[in-house]
Amino acid sequence: MSASPVTAHLFEKTRIAAALIGLLAFLLGAPGRAAPPAGGPRTSALSWVRLPGADACIAAPALAAAVEARLGRRVFVPPSDAELSVEGTIGYDAKSKRYHATFRVADRDGKVLGTREVDERADACDKLDDRLAFVLSILIDPDAALDPAPARPPDPAPAPAPPPPTAPPAPREEPPPAPPEPWRWLAGADFGGAAGLVPDVGWVVSGHGILTPPKWPGLRAKGSSFLPTSRRVEGIARADITLVTGELAICPVQVRSRPFGFNACLGGMLGQLGARGGGFPDSRGYDTLLGGIVVDTLVELAVTRSPDLVFTLSPALVVPLSRARLAYDDAGGVRRTIFEVSPVGGSLSLGLAIGAR
Repeated sequence: MSASPVTAHLFEKTRIAAALIGLLAFLLGAPGRAAPPAGGPRTSALSWVRLPGADACIAAPALAAAVEARLGRRVFVPPSDAELSVEGTIGYDAKSKRYHATFRVADRDGKVLGTREVDERADACDKLDDRLAFVLSILIDPDAALDPAPARPPDPAPAPAPPPPTAPPAPREEPPPAPPEPWRWLAGADFGGAAGLVPDVGWVVSGHGILTPPKWPGLRAKGSSFLPTSRRVEGIARADITLVTGELAICPVQVRSRPFGFNACLGGMLGQLGARGGGFPDSRGYDTLLGGIVVDTLVELAVTRSPDLVFTLSPALVVPLSRARLAYDDAGGVRRTIFEVSPVGGSLSLGLAIGAR
């Protein structure tokens, strides 16, 4: 049975319309960009602004690299090729010491797809780097951001460093020899008084010197002459008493702190005690030796240098080894004592000396 002319005509028109619709769909779809698969990864363009006070925070290239490392793929492309735009800012509030960051993701049409904020207190902004990268990854691709990060291949072991060149040993520098210790010396004269060695208080003139070799105690020599002392005997006779002494001592204690100095010496003394009579029936001289142990000190005060001009103070203590005495025979033949040396005597003198201290 054959089709009617009307049915054949309708069938022909339907076939032509379907062909035209298919051609139109092909022409309209050819020049356009293919839409990304639903739910698939999309590329983004990143705009990251660090506000005043947040200049030390992570920079845009470092933030993009951290996000891509977390998502395990390339995420950010130039804006002309990106399907999403990501805008972020970070600022710092010095009063509260808090960092505040905001992120906004929009599509090509400007429709906002999501926002995130980070507001944290930190001593330094670099402590927020991982936190910022994680929040931005969640905003761009939540599924991939929550997956475990791909294991990073171990870094190749660094090649062993070549041994440093062996430098020749530096020549050993010997310390310069210490300058030789100089000899020290001091010589001078003094005048003072003494008691116990002559009658009453006798006046004495002395000359002295100290020589100190390097690393040795000082050696002191001293010569003294007591001015004659007269003593009346029985109202008509007179005895003139004199004393001349020499001293040699060693000075183990010597302290000097310019301009002062101190010397303590221990030595021996040997002297001649004499008397000359007048008005006696038999007026003649009499001499006897006097020996003793001397503890002598010398205090110095320098007033000039090179050479040193020094004022001296010299107290001394004498312990005679024998009680020397002077005596005479009176008209009845009885021996009478004119003067006898004391068990302990002493002197005190002031003087002036010159030397190299």
